[in-house]
Amino acid sequence: MKVAIAHQDRATVERLSRWVREQPDITLIWTAHNAADVLSKCAGHPVNLLLMGLDLPGMPAGTLTGRLMAESPCSILLLNQGCQPCFNHVFDALGQGAADAAILPVPAHWDQPESWDDLLNRLNTLRTLTGHRPRPSGPSDKAVAERAIPRELPSVVAIGSSTGGPKALATVLSRLPADFPATVVIVQHLDFHFIEGLAEWLDQSTPLPVAALTRETVLQPGKIWLAGRPEHVIVNQARSLGWTQEWPELISRPSIDVLFKSLAQHPSIRGCGVLLTGMGRDGAAGLLALRKSGFHTIAQDQASCVVYGMPKAAAELGAAAAVLPLADIGDAIVEHIARLHQAEPVS
Repeated sequence: MKVAIAHQDRATVERLSRWVREQPDITLIWTAHNAADVLSKCAGHPVNLLLMGLDLPGMPAGTLTGRLMAESPCSILLLNQGCQPCFNHVFDALGQGAADAAILPVPAHWDQPESWDDLLNRLNTLRTLTGHRPRPSGPSDKAVAERAIPRELPSVVAIGSSTGGPKALATVLSRLPADFPATVVIVQHLDFHFIEGLAEWLDQSTPLPVAALTRETVLQPGKIWLAGRPEHVIVNQARSLGWTQEWPELISRPSIDVLFKSLAQHPSIRGCGVLLTGMGRDGAAGLLALRKSGFHTIAQDQASCVVYGMPKAAAELGAAAAVLPLADIGDAIVEHIARLHQAEPVS
């Protein structure tokens, strides 16, 4: 796997370069210290993965990411150094096509091997998604069925997203009204350190309250929950969301497939399953399970996706009852939930 590093601090680049060279089957191709250098080197010496700091001189991270996606596409792992993530920069760059974000250890912790664990986990996830590590198989429908308890739940909107997801989620959630009668549960592929910030950021886009889901929670209409732990979120009892550490082999934790399949095992549940922009196939099989269980299923169309990976996989499986532009998905959710509640009141 070909990797490049871009960071304004030369000492950080030197230490990060040593760390990258220690990883198996990775070749460090080049390093850069400013935005212009990144654009030039990406064009002349393409890489599979760019480890990119958020404060490169010469261009905001979001603008630079958009340029790279248009001119020299590659996977971009954003590096935030320190305890307080720069959420605005992170979500702007993610919206332009960056694949993920990770916490880069501060210099005082460079000699502590565990301080690199977060970066290593995100690196390994992207290696698998880009085809540089064998992809493990996902959980079977039967396995997820054994975890779910088939008791009635209120109507639920389950949404999965990955690369480009934050801005796509903001667009969808902005269309939900203040009196929306369903529960919304979201799995966004993102380092869990950034989920609280993403929830706060998304909260500005919708009249409904958005919160990170970090403990077992009773489902309530009009609430938006964003999976906030590096574990799989499941429906574990009536009206409750919980967590499982099963299926550790799955590269995405939490997994969209695990959530979707869990919901599909409750025959009395009705609602919507939505798969937005993202790399890989997570969520496609789960969306098909939701469709078979009676959910209305929606996949984002290719033209409006930052990365047409997960929705494409869903469309190829016949998992999506509707393939829609991003701008239409929120209204389609509202219309379907309204029809459900007109036809049969939800207790």
